[in-house]
Amino acid sequence: MMSPDDVRTRPAWVRRLDRLLTALARVGGRAFGRPDEALLNRLTGRAKGGLAPAEGQGSQALVAGRRALEDGRYAEALHQFGLAVERAPQDPWPHHGRGDAFQLLGDHARALEAYEAALGLAPDLALPHNGRGNALAALGRLDEARSAWARALELDPALPWPREALARHAEDEATGAPPR
Repeated sequence: MMSPDDVRTRPAWVRRLDRLLTALARVGGRAFGRPDEALLNRLTGRAKGGLAPAEGQGSQALVAGRRALEDGRYAEALHQFGLAVERAPQDPWPHHGRGDAFQLLGDHARALEAYEAALGLAPDLALPHNGRGNALAALGRLDEARSAWARALELDPALPWPREALARHAEDEATGAPPR
């Protein structure tokens, strides 16, 4: 069995997604550590045979978009995710990638649109609900953000990011601190 700490034996897409998720967590002000392969499989739907990143038409652009995102080349990531959407319009993952790129660029309204496009294609994916919550929170729509994070947890109770966001916002409310 592969050790979650043995990064060299992980598939390249797992390593890239791992770095992306860690970077996204840091942008939010907290580092949640490196998720293990089982968590990454659950996030992408591979563990349950669910929706996984597209194989085929849009997959090269999707991979290029993720690579650009992890390298901090957000405009290139948006371009690649746009190509992936054109080539595989029914795949929710390029829309989700666009949402992540827009979030990292600080364009939360467009991030929200992208996450909602992903959810329009696959409403039972937890990650776009989490991204939607993050975008809504950044837009100051905290009640809607809490609902989105709660839905993400309903769909995948092991997902750490919505749980962390809900706890952080509950703490802010309790202490009277401005939302983070």
